[in-house]
Amino acid sequence: MTKSPVYKRPLFILITTLLIGALIGAAVTGMFVRNRLETARQFTQAEGYKALINNVIAPVTAGQKAQIDPIISRAGKEVEAIFGETRAALNQNFEKMQQELEPHLTPEQLKNLQERREMVRQRFGQ
Repeated sequence: MTKSPVYKRPLFILITTLLIGALIGAAVTGMFVRNRLETARQFTQAEGYKALINNVIAPVTAGQKAQIDPIISRAGKEVEAIFGETRAALNQNFEKMQQELEPHLTPEQLKNLQERREMVRQRFGQ
């Protein structure tokens, strides 16, 4: 029975440590990005907008709350409407572009374009 060279064990430990570190780094980065996207997504809805603004200006007194709640609620509804209009405009723009591209693209390219659009719709809830 031959012994394996001594340098293999430290090399194995080093590579394993690097792989574990890379996996942990990727997981942490994914969680950070997901959290940032969720915060941005909340901003597009009236209740999420209201909560974010309240967090920014906290703490508020009871008197302030009674005065500023209607203002923030109205602004939140307006922001939600703006984002809704923007989504509709983006969808119309994409439809127009796709119609213009159709005569110039292969069926495979059109399929790829549709798949990408569907992925974006699922990811961003459109």
